[in-house]
Amino acid sequence: TSQDARIASLNAELEESKAAVATLQDEHSGRLNELEATGAKLNKCQENSGQLAAQLDELKQTLSARDARIKDLEGQLASPAAGATSTNATAEAEIASLKEQLAICNASLMEMHANLSSGATGASGLSMIWGLNGAASEKLADNGIYTYNQLAAASPDQVGGATDLAARYYPGLDGVGIYDSWVAQAQYAAAGDWNGLSDYQSRFDPQSMKEDLKKLWGIGPKVEEVLNEHGIYLYAQIASIPAYRITQILRAAGSRFRMSAEKLHETWPQQARLADRGDWDGLAQATADLDWSQLHD
Repeated sequence: TSQDARIASLNAELEESKAAVATLQDEHSGRLNELEATGAKLNKCQENSGQLAAQLDELKQTLSARDARIKDLEGQLASPAAGATSTNATAEAEIASLKEQLAICNASLMEMHANLSSGATGASGLSMIWGLNGAASEKLADNGIYTYNQLAAASPDQVGGATDLAARYYPGLDGVGIYDSWVAQAQYAAAGDWNGLSDYQSRFDPQSMKEDLKKLWGIGPKVEEVLNEHGIYLYAQIASIPAYRITQILRAAGSRFRMSAEKLHETWPQQARLADRGDWDGLAQATADLDWSQLHD
């Protein structure tokens, strides 16, 4: 009958309404989960920013002290006492060592400034750790590890699968060996012992893991050769080197590189970060709009 048909139609509409309500409830639950995850990430970001700010203050103090020591030594060299040849040689050696330390500190300082200004939650605050590439950094960030102090105190379980993502930088080491290396490096960095960190990292040979730097826009065979001569073989290295330092390296290499523009060099760290993560689509997008004429001094 028409009444039965009407009842059947209403029942069908009711079932459709129930299904729609269930779908909306699922979507609502999903949105709540997303909001909770975002809130947790924001809390981590705020905590990370505070820790980075503390590290930044400590690093600034280190830089100031070393800069003052360099000026003091240079003053001694400018007005040497009689018979002070051996003392001067010692002072010059100390100046060279301090300047190397300052270069490392300046690179780390620039990274920290970038992290604080961008609100980044990733582990780029760990940029001085050898072999900690973009993918491994992101994995550590997912596990709540952003700073040297956190990594120095991390357990193997907290490091998780991050070591697998950086295995190419540690030939001959298993996951436990890589974990031990990261913790040791983080302890040096957390203490501000950049000399100790540099000595520890000298055991690793970047040349054996040389990457194709020519994949970065603006780097050709000759530029790559110069960078290699200065011990720069990896995307991760370029990602952490200030542009002005790359400019100094290239312009000191001869007249053919003196036209190389710092504006161009400033694009290389971001390109290198994308390449280090294996994000080739992102690299192509980042370089698509670059204009050589605008990047030339």
